[in-house]
Amino acid sequence: MLDRNQSFLESFSFGILGFSKFLQTELSNSPKLINLEVTKLCNARCDFCDYWQTKHEERLDDYTNVIDKIGPLVVMITGGEPMLRKDIVDIVRQVKSASFFTYTGIITKGDLLDLNKAKQLYNVGLDQISISLDFLGDRHSVNRGVDAVFKEDGNTIEDTEISNGQSKPLALFITIGSQASYNADGDSFEVLAAKIGDDTINARQPITVFLKLTDGFDLSSVKYKENLEPGESFTFQLNLENNANGDDEFTLSALSVPSGWRVVFPEGPTYSIDAGGVEVIPIQVTVSDDARNGDEESITISISSKLSNIEKQQSFVVEVEQGFTDRLASAFSDLWYVFVFLLWRYFY
Repeated sequence: MLDRNQSFLESFSFGILGFSKFLQTELSNSPKLINLEVTKLCNARCDFCDYWQTKHEERLDDYTNVIDKIGPLVVMITGGEPMLRKDIVDIVRQVKSASFFTYTGIITKGDLLDLNKAKQLYNVGLDQISISLDFLGDRHSVNRGVDAVFKEDGNTIEDTEISNGQSKPLALFITIGSQASYNADGDSFEVLAAKIGDDTINARQPITVFLKLTDGFDLSSVKYKENLEPGESFTFQLNLENNANGDDEFTLSALSVPSGWRVVFPEGPTYSIDAGGVEVIPIQVTVSDDARNGDEESITISISSKLSNIEKQQSFVVEVEQGFTDRLASAFSDLWYVFVFLLWRYFY
């Protein structure tokens, strides 16, 4: 909880208001606590969470009515990384203004929280700041998937001295975690330099890092061949694994379809698959009614990647196998002219 250096009367008033709101939630059966997720975006690459894979989202601009309608005692603002919201100060103000009392906190990694932003949040009434910390030291940064250090003359530094009018080159080393995904627009970071003892004197430099694309995908199926009768259908299951480090969109098409046969993609020909994800794609093949016993046809499916422009093909084989009755009828159908000729010779 943030220390506001309140007097006894101010602290007593805070307690009375909080207790009054508690009674209100009891009588109205309102929730005591809600987690208000204001974004799914995140600038970390944690291996225990996939929010960092979010590229686009829908969001509210004003939460006043939501908080007013729910009427909670406590609101914890979360994400994603809530500090990525440029209007985070306004969001806290909205939450606080929705009721006579709402204890409000925010859960953040803390890397985007500086003293100036903290003061702004404090001034609009934020009651608590919770910093997510997995481990002490560098292990925390590794676990979160993003690590950055400054080096001067080969040594890692956290501060440096510089004279008036002087410039000093520093090396910035950024380590991206193994779970990072490719982003065509790059990943943005902000470098902050502040004067020791007076961080109101500071400078910021945005930088963008582009992760190298590793592409490719694999195809597999439990079954590649099936025996079917004329007019019969079978659905093959194609496993499509996206090996790229970026989300991809795949398009399927049937390249070779025998006359009278049908190939259908029941769930559509286009699939969006996350980086490292696998999708099972149904492919329904229907044999022509005119197919003959012993016919064998190969159905070739083309799969193309939008991300890498790679195209692969997968073939499925169908062998036509008629039942005894159908084979007998087919035999008589094929030999009818022989019987007609024999009957004609017999009578004439």
